[in-house]
Amino acid sequence: PATSRSVIHGIIRSSESAGGDTRDCDAFCSSGERKQWRDNRLRRAARFCLDLVPYKVPSVISREVASFKPELVYSCCANIQITALATKLAKDLRVPLIPHFMDDWISTLYTRRVWLAVHRPTLLRAVAAAMGLAPCGLAISDAMSSEYGAKFGVPFHAFMNCVTVPTELPPSEEVAAQGGLRLVYVGSFHPKRWQSLQEVASALGQLQHEGIPARLYVYAPARDLEEYGERLVAAGAQIVGSLRPDEVSHVLRDADVLVHVEAFEADPRAYTRLSVSTKIPQYMSTGHPLFCYGPGEVESCRYVERTGSGIVVGCRNQDALIEALRSLCQDPGLRRKLGRNGWATAREHHDVAEVRKRLRAVLAQAARGDRNLAERAFRT
Repeated sequence: PATSRSVIHGIIRSSESAGGDTRDCDAFCSSGERKQWRDNRLRRAARFCLDLVPYKVPSVISREVASFKPELVYSCCANIQITALATKLAKDLRVPLIPHFMDDWISTLYTRRVWLAVHRPTLLRAVAAAMGLAPCGLAISDAMSSEYGAKFGVPFHAFMNCVTVPTELPPSEEVAAQGGLRLVYVGSFHPKRWQSLQEVASALGQLQHEGIPARLYVYAPARDLEEYGERLVAAGAQIVGSLRPDEVSHVLRDADVLVHVEAFEADPRAYTRLSVSTKIPQYMSTGHPLFCYGPGEVESCRYVERTGSGIVVGCRNQDALIEALRSLCQDPGLRRKLGRNGWATAREHHDVAEVRKRLRAVLAQAARGDRNLAERAFRT
């Protein structure tokens, strides 16, 4: 315990000196906020320590898994512990492992910190062992599928979020004269997305001064709203509250423009570089235009731009942000065109019925894969 406390304390001090949080907590936080800030640091440090401790599967669960007789193991992996657990299950059951990568955590996790020197090689060994049992892999985007296929030497298939898409383009409704354009954001504020949202809200405030009625309405988890809501309100956003999963579709349907943001900071920018947010297909299915603000090389932004389903501001420039918002707010024809493109993309690539068929076919082929190859992998 004494050693663990020393390690955790060292991690906290190292992460503070490395600029893990850009705020000067002592200067700007109340005593309660300082305690929460330190508690968050402690939890994060403890999480890093625990990542090196393998999960132990209780015997009763092992028996249940074995009696189920799975034909493969599917996992999003995401860290050392889960990757090692999925690999052990696949080896014990002598079945293929199918990893599904949602973000580029392989390239970014446990980097940029001296005190993670043990974690990084441990992670790479865990991923190598997992991929040794994988006849193929799944990725969150076409870009990731291409890059990871070349990296690991096995076929990768792109599977993004799938949604129920209306068979016909939903009718577009005129914006209420007094209420103005409703730009709606639904999602979390992490990693550091709240800063980009703050800038969008400020830009809309500038348009309001010009006489263009438009406002940002934000729905987010309660914890995110408690932590960052006041900053967004100060920038001009309307904080509406949190949503249950069954409420999301109604809120999206009543919007005029759907907003997606990504962080411009280096760490989250690298982490999400190859990702397509799960919200993008959901937004597209509504037939509403998207407005994206984030690094232009991040795949979520590239996908929206490539499909013509929204306007993308790919640089951190307030003038460019205001001009893009002005164009979208003042051109109903542009909004209809972008919304139509997004719906068509969702209909072709993200409809739940078609995606399920494709996923079933990929998994069935993996389960029927080369048994000789599998046996060699299990022996190693």
